[in-house]
Amino acid sequence: MIGMIGIVVTFAMVFGGYIMAGGKLGVILHSLPFELMMIGGAAIGSFLLSNE
Repeated sequence: MIGMIGIVVTFAMVFGGYIMAGGKLGVILHSLPFELMMIGGAAIGSFLLSNE
């Protein structure tokens, strides 16, 4: 459960920071599958490494 909360917080911080910095969300939506693969893969990989 804590892992899922961590993933949600990570997504919120990454995309929220991007929008607050003036980034255009359309660019992110266009490349969403690749962004999810990179960010989601990093989050899942980190989660698997940190837990037994």
